[in-house]
Amino acid sequence: MIDKEIINGILNENENALEELKNNYGRLIYGVINKILNNSMEVSEIDECFNDVLLCIWNNIDCYDEAKGKLCNFLISISKYR
Repeated sequence: MIDKEIINGILNENENALEELKNNYGRLIYGVINKILNNSMEVSEIDECFNDVLLCIWNNIDCYDEAKGKLCNFLISISKYR
């Protein structure tokens, strides 16, 4: 149920929902980014990519379809290909 609240909050441009997303999924997102960029990037660039991913989620949460998969899989995909 918390995922739906996060999604609805971001759709309504509630910044607290983005904070909740970071609290619940931030380690997952950062871990995916770090795994991909770890050998070739500085920590500051990984942090910048993390912020880019959050912005992408903020702008594209309406593309998430619960019928196609879990929110965490959606977040992993964005993190991986960003």
